[in-house]
Amino acid sequence: MTTLPPEVIADARAAWAAYDAAITEPHVQAIAGAFALVATVDADVAEDEVRRFAQVVSLQPDFARLDRLELMRTFRKLAEDVVRDPVAGRAIALEKVRAVASDPARAELVVRAAQIAIVADGKLHEAEERALEEVCAALGVSHWGR
Repeated sequence: MTTLPPEVIADARAAWAAYDAAITEPHVQAIAGAFALVATVDADVAEDEVRRFAQVVSLQPDFARLDRLELMRTFRKLAEDVVRDPVAGRAIALEKVRAVASDPARAELVVRAAQIAIVADGKLHEAEERALEEVCAALGVSHWGR
């Protein structure tokens, strides 16, 4: 494992500050982080992936009280930050994912969100599968029923 320089972590944390201020629930951050990790493996965020994220959050009762437009802006910014600085962005996203590792129900929801992100563009890429494995490792769970 590579240790990131403190200034890289500081820059990534600054990028997350607005995200943390808008979305304080750890499971919401974890879901957005997992989805962004998968959605950005090709260094792009397809509109289908953004729409699929919107669908995921609209179907979850936990998100009913949140400002959906703000959540979407936050996810889009997060995904763009991961694309802009993949190392630091991915490290912070995985930190957000790990925050729910001790809650099996929320961990399962995060894995499901990552799985949905994989199929959002209708294609299965090896890099997306690796991103899902990374999310699952952060949570200490298996994926695809394996």
